[in-house]
Amino acid sequence: MAIADFVGTDRKAELLNELYEDAKQPGYIDEQEIAEQVISMQAERLVEYEQELYKLRLGHRKAVHEQKTARAELDNIRKELKTTPAVRGYVVKYEEKNDKVLVTVGGSKSMIHVIPRPHRFPIEEIVPGKEVDLNPQSYYILELLDSYKFKAEKFVVNESPNVTYDDIGGLETVKEQLREHTELQLDPEISKEMAEAGVEIQNALLLVGPPGTGKTMLAEAVAHESGVPFLSVNAPELVEKWLGTTSANIRDLYELARKKAPCIVFMDEIDGLALKRRKGSGETDAGDEVRAAMLQLCGELDGFSRRDESIITIFTSNRDDRVDDAILSRSKCIEVPVPDRQAKLKIYKIKTCKYNLDEDIDFYRIVDMTPECYTGRDIKNVCTEVWLKKAKEAKRLGTKAGELSVTMKDFEEVIAGRI
Repeated sequence: MAIADFVGTDRKAELLNELYEDAKQPGYIDEQEIAEQVISMQAERLVEYEQELYKLRLGHRKAVHEQKTARAELDNIRKELKTTPAVRGYVVKYEEKNDKVLVTVGGSKSMIHVIPRPHRFPIEEIVPGKEVDLNPQSYYILELLDSYKFKAEKFVVNESPNVTYDDIGGLETVKEQLREHTELQLDPEISKEMAEAGVEIQNALLLVGPPGTGKTMLAEAVAHESGVPFLSVNAPELVEKWLGTTSANIRDLYELARKKAPCIVFMDEIDGLALKRRKGSGETDAGDEVRAAMLQLCGELDGFSRRDESIITIFTSNRDDRVDDAILSRSKCIEVPVPDRQAKLKIYKIKTCKYNLDEDIDFYRIVDMTPECYTGRDIKNVCTEVWLKKAKEAKRLGTKAGELSVTMKDFEEVIAGRI
């Protein structure tokens, strides 16, 4: 009896014996009948194998087709990303029967779109609530995004600053203004009395001054002295190219602030986000996305008073003439000037308090040598260069920098070299 070649193994004799034994059922005594039964069982197995092979071929064909489709999708996505900005949306659900995905834009359930399932993404990743980037015309899924509880957390530095007012030289008037404004709002009892009396004060501060005058240190000192969380963010980092994403970042930032209230939100370089609009039009140099984000920020600031939330926003800018009037009207503007002679003297003493200073050091003479336009950052850099100068000298002598005294000559050479 011939053995079928479709088995595809070297165990043909063993297989025949197995089939022969299986065919020996009760009532079969004729060898011919047993042989016929073996052939019948072989034929059944052949059909099963062919069916499995057919399924595998179908699966392979489907996988090849999906691979080609995915490659075509990727090519289209690359072209779309070069020419069209995406919009942020969410997956509502996946319909397995139709192989379709329901997506919504901006979380609005009234705007649900049915689109084909993108084959380059595993089905198990397309789950309800998944954040996605969409084509603004076809709402086709361009990219699946990682989920954040608060998306703004990727921009925010949440820290407990150890900067105090004593670490900041001069600026006594500015410090007093900050104390008065923040202590009133962050004190629960005073805040409650204000609400009962119907008194509303601006919950945003705008610190304006040249770079290096200590605006960031002042904001950190406010948080430290108040003992509240400090959410620090560089305002231009909130701006993204995806439509609606910048506004969502601001909304999430203040949602995070509400979870931590009372707290301080610090936005550096606010003119990178709230750029002044041109007169006679609603446009800004930055375009619609930034303008919409600025309006979202205004809405957040207006909402604090209505909800009695103890959240203070501190903005900084080098030029208040570039900040939009909508932000200026909602903020108390505090000017942070270049330090005067007395302030420079304090800054020098603060920055060199741990130096090994020579007895001939005269800070009044050092201040007189310092240009009037020098800010606190410039003075800090002078002190740093003086220390590095002594460190190089110590390395050459084979000793430690702290063992060498800093002299007036060191300051004179460094300041003269910077002018």
